[in-house]
Amino acid sequence: MLLAASGGGDSAGAAQALAHWRDLGWLADLRMYCLDHQLHPKSAHWCELACRQANDLSIACQTEQLPAGLQAQSGSLEENARNARYKHLFAALKALNATADGICWVLVTAHHRDDQAETVLLNLLRGSGTRGLRAMLPVSQRAGALHWRPFLNVRGAELKSWAQGCAVADDPSNRDIQYRRNWIRQRILPALTQEVGCAVEMLALTAQRAADEQALLVELAALDATDLNEQAGADCWQNPLCWSARMAGLSQARRLNLLRAFISAHGVPLPPSTKLADFCQQMATAATDRLPRLVWNGAELRFYNQRVYLITSLPDTPMPNLVWPQQDDSLLYGPWLFQRQPGGSVSPRGKPSAECASDELRVLIRAQRTSGWQMRGLSSYDRWPLLNRDGHKPLRKFLAEQKVPPWWRDRAQLLIIDDQPAAVWVEHHAWVSPAFAIRSENQQAGWVISRQTSSDDAISKTLV
Repeated sequence: MLLAASGGGDSAGAAQALAHWRDLGWLADLRMYCLDHQLHPKSAHWCELACRQANDLSIACQTEQLPAGLQAQSGSLEENARNARYKHLFAALKALNATADGICWVLVTAHHRDDQAETVLLNLLRGSGTRGLRAMLPVSQRAGALHWRPFLNVRGAELKSWAQGCAVADDPSNRDIQYRRNWIRQRILPALTQEVGCAVEMLALTAQRAADEQALLVELAALDATDLNEQAGADCWQNPLCWSARMAGLSQARRLNLLRAFISAHGVPLPPSTKLADFCQQMATAATDRLPRLVWNGAELRFYNQRVYLITSLPDTPMPNLVWPQQDDSLLYGPWLFQRQPGGSVSPRGKPSAECASDELRVLIRAQRTSGWQMRGLSSYDRWPLLNRDGHKPLRKFLAEQKVPPWWRDRAQLLIIDDQPAAVWVEHHAWVSPAFAIRSENQQAGWVISRQTSSDDAISKTLV
């Protein structure tokens, strides 16, 4: 376990409990991590307190210091500090898991029941539904790692009492009511508790019920998505969320629930509810030539061919034109690697159709030289040869027939050999011109063009 420490009473009490569980043999290992945000003159001293607390319990403690300037960043200072804290916490967790021998490191935070009640009220004031009212989950996943909050059923005063006798930090910013959470903590919750003695417990119960209801909504969305995508069949480019006639028959609330689940499944923050509702209505009434689009916070939804696409980033378009260097037996062009292969060493993947998409394609070179090769983006004049008959069609029309969305057609790359179109590829799909395709029964020497994957390769996301 990696405990996020601050030197304060909450994390000090959590350290006492976790150390006890470690001594009982319930935990394989335990460490603490403290980040100095440099937002207060005593912040370095608070990290020293966290290290002393760890040392008294025989816990290894790691500290880091953020560069100065967090206050100068745009946006909410609270949110910026929280994002920086979790970024460093999960980076430290990733480093531990990379060197762990059979141990899965889990992030632990000292959130307690009072924190949970505050979060419910915060999200209630934001107009949140069940997703927000469930507040903090006991176990969640973020950045590919687990986050455990084992003290959500413990009152804050009790958690602090476990660290009685320890020197703890007192951050005065926690009492500054210009921050809404502090305002709720200092003004609203005490007033509610005075009127309703069990207010904190009732708010925590609301979070639990909201979590149960949200789990049911997620299950319902998964069932709806499965039914819709099964109806779409195998012709769906990248298998996005299908918006079929059955979808139009669902209630607006159910359609919105499916869209929210589709977005959240990829860790993308939800757009404003009114904008999502407008987008949903546009899809229901859009003509076939209209492409509804919703953009928010670096993400977007696009509607095309009765399918919904979630996009978080797109590559620059177009890639630079390139004339193949003479005598080169391999070349990296963007994410695509071209490699010469001798005859008989590589078999085409899947069916020997010249127009089937795959992650790897093999182009037959009828001449040994490569001086006639060019790679470039598409133009409006490009044509594509027909399969099994004479003639050509516009290349963009061919890509549209393959269900390639318009925004990806603009990013397609074309390989020209001796002034003839040899192959076209876009994202994870590629097609070979019939004149250059290698059949499985004809293992001539040729070239393999393969996509080089990376951790940043997920560009257009789908719900499977």
